[in-house]
Amino acid sequence: MKKIISVLILSLFLTSCSLAYPISHKNDVVVSPEPISSTAPTIGDFRSNTWGDSIQNVEKIEGVPIEKSQGFLAYDGSLLTCPVMIAYRFNSDKLYRGMYVFKQNHVDAKAFITDFKMIEEELTNKYGKPSEQFENWKDDLYKDDPSDWGMAIKVGDLTYISTWEIQETEIVLILSGDNFKVNLFLQYTDTVEEKNVKKDTSGL
Repeated sequence: MKKIISVLILSLFLTSCSLAYPISHKNDVVVSPEPISSTAPTIGDFRSNTWGDSIQNVEKIEGVPIEKSQGFLAYDGSLLTCPVMIAYRFNSDKLYRGMYVFKQNHVDAKAFITDFKMIEEELTNKYGKPSEQFENWKDDLYKDDPSDWGMAIKVGDLTYISTWEIQETEIVLILSGDNFKVNLFLQYTDTVEEKNVKKDTSGL
């Protein structure tokens, strides 16, 4: 189980690294995503986009990105009333991954657990029960007192992960932290195209 969790966190970390540098908001575009709790038929694999779409096709749908680099687009938006960064990853100009990076700040880190549970419930309402759910404790120091679980997340002792397998799409919701920084991600991946992606981890 720990190996699976480590792989998931690494995958999300590699994707989110592109969001770590300062972003210019000169051409900021606020996007109104399709609510994941919508009962309407799914338009695409990620938002209104289909796996394999080109960068140009995504830009036609989403508009001008706030950041663009090789194989990467980013937009500002909101999901379930939460501010998010919407990230797109491409391999050979084919869309294979989309991610919501939640940007809300909470004084009490326990509120991130509430956010996670709320998003998990919305996804469950739409896609059914998660195929896997993890509540992983790296250290048991805070485990006996739920009031300290926010701190456990901030220092990297506690991680929540839920996954869904929908045909050729894998959906991963993850709440993790390290060095007092909390990360909440919702990632959609084309499991077929992902096998063709060359992962360079030599610098890790």
